[in-house]
Amino acid sequence: MADFEAEIRSRQDSGMKVHGDLAILLGDMVNRKAMVQSALARGLDRDPAVARVIENLLISELRSRELAPSDEKDAVSEAEIQKAYAERAAEFTRPGKVRLAVLSRTLSPGTTPARKQEIVNQMDTLREQAIALPESERFFGSLASKHSEDQATRYRDGDAGWFDAGRTGYRWPDKIITAGFALGESGEVSEVIEIPGEALYLVRKVDSRGTSVPPLDLVKAQITAELSQEQMRLRR
Repeated sequence: MADFEAEIRSRQDSGMKVHGDLAILLGDMVNRKAMVQSALARGLDRDPAVARVIENLLISELRSRELAPSDEKDAVSEAEIQKAYAERAAEFTRPGKVRLAVLSRTLSPGTTPARKQEIVNQMDTLREQAIALPESERFFGSLASKHSEDQATRYRDGDAGWFDAGRTGYRWPDKIITAGFALGESGEVSEVIEIPGEALYLVRKVDSRGTSVPPLDLVKAQITAELSQEQMRLRR
């Protein structure tokens, strides 16, 4: 019964409709739990953008509890919160992202021109095979495990993960990330990319997300806590 009461209070606090029929409420609760489990099973909690939102919520809640206004003079108005949210839009904006699969073949300073051309020809063939993969194959599939020489991704079908637009410093050469962002539709495969003396690459665009700004509700607690802290600092 405690679970029902907690769910009802949560819905009332957020302005959601509360069903009087406990059977309907139970069904909603079961469906919610199932969706959460499905999201966890797919690893969404490990997605950098999702993890960042969760971290912000935890930090905001901690700050709001530790810095809760002691009296009315410490209260932050809705207008102040709205103003801060608008002024800090750039801070809260999440950059566009792209998820890439990579297939690589190593070169070395000692690779002869003949050997290099042989590898280039092999990569051209692999590109054609990758393009011909069925739509259900999002990455490079067995092509990566059989032919890629990057040990960290070859047994994950070439999945290199998510990359933020404009960010550098990844373990992959910037040229590879730039090529991935330049691809069009998900599933598109790049031409063979050469990093002289290092490797040849194929890059496949797996998924992408545009630039986004979290709604005020997700950052309101953080803004409120920070404004309250600033008010107390100014009165000291």
